[in-house]
Amino acid sequence: MVDERSLEALRRLRQADESTRVTLAEFKMLVREQFFMLLLDQEAALAAIPKLLPESMDERRKAFAAIQEVLSASAEISGEVARRLKQVAGLFGLEDQGNAVPFDPKARAS
Repeated sequence: MVDERSLEALRRLRQADESTRVTLAEFKMLVREQFFMLLLDQEAALAAIPKLLPESMDERRKAFAAIQEVLSASAEISGEVARRLKQVAGLFGLEDQGNAVPFDPKARAS
């Protein structure tokens, strides 16, 4: 669920990003496609994430920090959101920071 505070965090991140920008329509289409990929085959979609990430751990940390910023914009990260964020941190190779556990496809959320 995304509320106005999360959307504002996304807007700030987008404004600060100096890379090639996608249009709002393209962004919405990407989010929709990714959502449906997760619905159709969650294990495969999550397993693909590490292959799509940059090699640089600095870049991975920045991207992960952006995810945390958006998630924490509307509420404290806890419960199921915290568990899933730990899973994502593992996919990003950040489990050594003490805030994540490695990805376990058998520990899928229902």
